[in-house]
Amino acid sequence: MHGLPDVPISVGVPSWPMAGLRKTPYFKWLYMNHEGHHVVGGQGNYNVACPLTDHLCGTYVPQSEWRPRQAATLATLAARKAPDVKVGSPQELAASFDTPVQSAEGAALKPNLA
Repeated sequence: MHGLPDVPISVGVPSWPMAGLRKTPYFKWLYMNHEGHHVVGGQGNYNVACPLTDHLCGTYVPQSEWRPRQAATLATLAARKAPDVKVGSPQELAASFDTPVQSAEGAALKPNLA
């Protein structure tokens, strides 16, 4: 989830059995859910491994609620970084921080860094 390398069996539970699942829609949704956990300051979407628990406990925060907050935060950071530059689209915001973002539908957006 945090861009860490695969865990070898010598240091813990190996992550290689899950490697083939990383590109599935379910894992992409899990990643997006985890991203929301960080955007809301750790105040929701706690259970990355079993998100149903968040639904049962009332701690689930849907993407429609946290994504606008993320865009506003990125816009504020971009304004601080370069106050004279107007940055508009999510792709432009991400490019200014070399950070990949996702569309509201969950599809990964690749910043154009050319």
